[in-house]
Amino acid sequence: MPNYIFANKKPSQKLDTKADTSQTTAQRWKVLVVDDDIEVHTITKMVLSNFTFNDAKVQFISAYSGQEACQLLEKESNIALILLDVVMETDHAGLEVVKYIREQLKNPFVRIVLRTGQPGQAPENEVIVNYDIDDYKEKTELTSQKLFTLMRSNLRSYRNIMSIEKNKQGLREVVQSLDNIYQFRSLNQLLTGVATQLCSLLHLADNTLIINNNHLATANPSGSTDIKVLCGTGCHEILAGSNITQLDESIQTCIKTALEKKHSICTETGYAYYTSRHNNELVMYFSGISKIDSLSSIEKHLIDIFLHNVTTCLENLKLSEESDQIQRKIINTLGTAVENRSKETGAHIQRVAEYSKLLAIKSGLSEMEAEIVEMASPLHDIGKVAIPDAILHKPGKLTDTEWEVMKTHAEAGYNILKGDESKVFNAASIIANQHHEKWDGSGYPSQLAGENIHIYGRITALADVFDALSSKRCYKEPWDIDAVLSYIKTEQGKHFDPTLVDILFSSLDEFLAIRAQYQDS
Repeated sequence: MPNYIFANKKPSQKLDTKADTSQTTAQRWKVLVVDDDIEVHTITKMVLSNFTFNDAKVQFISAYSGQEACQLLEKESNIALILLDVVMETDHAGLEVVKYIREQLKNPFVRIVLRTGQPGQAPENEVIVNYDIDDYKEKTELTSQKLFTLMRSNLRSYRNIMSIEKNKQGLREVVQSLDNIYQFRSLNQLLTGVATQLCSLLHLADNTLIINNNHLATANPSGSTDIKVLCGTGCHEILAGSNITQLDESIQTCIKTALEKKHSICTETGYAYYTSRHNNELVMYFSGISKIDSLSSIEKHLIDIFLHNVTTCLENLKLSEESDQIQRKIINTLGTAVENRSKETGAHIQRVAEYSKLLAIKSGLSEMEAEIVEMASPLHDIGKVAIPDAILHKPGKLTDTEWEVMKTHAEAGYNILKGDESKVFNAASIIANQHHEKWDGSGYPSQLAGENIHIYGRITALADVFDALSSKRCYKEPWDIDAVLSYIKTEQGKHFDPTLVDILFSSLDEFLAIRAQYQDS
């Protein structure tokens, strides 16, 4: 006869102990047993005392009523399976728990198996159709073997569901990072997504390091190697940006061996997977891997594909950085040339660029937009190349006619820069055209007012005037800082965006630090 381990039991006094804490709960499957009968808890734990799945044991957590189970589920995370009685404090207490889990807690991941000793109270067909459960068992049909089968099938389902969820999370991180891949923070996000995906796809612990050796393991003059941690996940997350010398010695040895031998290597501490593309060498280190040798050739090929694509991203990043540097140099050279023709110093455009970036960040623009403003603002006066020297260098006040000619530099600058698809040059054309517009609409060339003036133009307008007033020009001596601030305060809401003026005053120390750093020679 089969060994039936459950029968119809009367409710018993519940125990004080809620969880099985006889052994460490690290790396265990959490299983919640919800039943008002103490013997059900005792027998379940006894029968499954030696049960393992994926080399991990089970941590049993007990609840003795539906209400207690709901309270516990609010606090306890990562429960894989719930063995849930139907009839407890009420005839449908278990069914209410199911609704609470799926509808209130919004938890679609945990596997739920209903176990009932009174099937008439909750007919199987009705329950299966109306409630999001994964199995329905009468207690009298659960032999030891069937309980083992139930545990294995449901834990396997939970593992696969969570693997898919982690994979989706990794994909989201990859997709979200693509627009801004040239920035390091986005590269880190991309690599973290790659590591998360790989660990999920290969069912590995999410403790990884991705290391880049951009100098092929050659030593620098200090004798150390320039091998950097690009990103880390799990317990290694805090190591992102570190030099390899900051890692544990055993990890260093594993990584260096992979680089020296130019192939993958498995040690007692983990597994280092090596790949190379052009001038970039990458090592992906999986920490605490005990079964890495069991990876199939397809799975190892998957790692290879991922890492080779990462090296492509690194090369694209390097090219993008080089392109940015060239673009910055061209812009600064053009800006300096204009300032020199105006008999002003190149330090002016450096200060305006730094002021503009600071205002952009503090006004809520993204880091990327702030960098665009910083790069574009040095070209704000490029239209002055079209202004005759007699007007540009005149030490005294301009006549009305001369002033009208001077004002044409804004539109001239726009015409020089417009039409370029580059975000920086497009921003520069806006700044050149609008940095003399005023908040009250009395500026030039288009008499724009308020927020009709692009934020780039409003930012550069304030940065330019703040620096111009506090600097020596061919037609004036520098104002002292109190006079500059008094003038800007007077022009708040007239010449300048009121919000930007508030930002300048609240961050004055940072602006003065920039002025001190980039002084006129």
